[in-house]
Amino acid sequence: MELCGADVPVYSGADKPLLRTYQNATWFHGRDGLGDHNYPPPRDLPEIYTLADAIIEAIEANPGVVLVTLAPLTNVALALAKRPDIAGKVAGAWLWVGHRAAKAT
Repeated sequence: MELCGADVPVYSGADKPLLRTYQNATWFHGRDGLGDHNYPPPRDLPEIYTLADAIIEAIEANPGVVLVTLAPLTNVALALAKRPDIAGKVAGAWLWVGHRAAKAT
């Protein structure tokens, strides 16, 4: 986000999948996760909250929000496990899964 000049919070997400064995994708994304383009390391640290907590907070603050996600959905699952009631506060969802987008209502 710093490279883009965006001043937005960044949160740490889940460090592994919920049910399957973790597999890294360094073969695709590189060792740095950004294609090994030698970008400078970030200067700022992630926010204190986890991404699951940030999702809960965002939905609570914006009832009727439409959730737009990129796969995998581990952090959404963690948020729902922690606070199942937030599901009723989401108006809909667009899920990017693989190479297609799907609207969930």
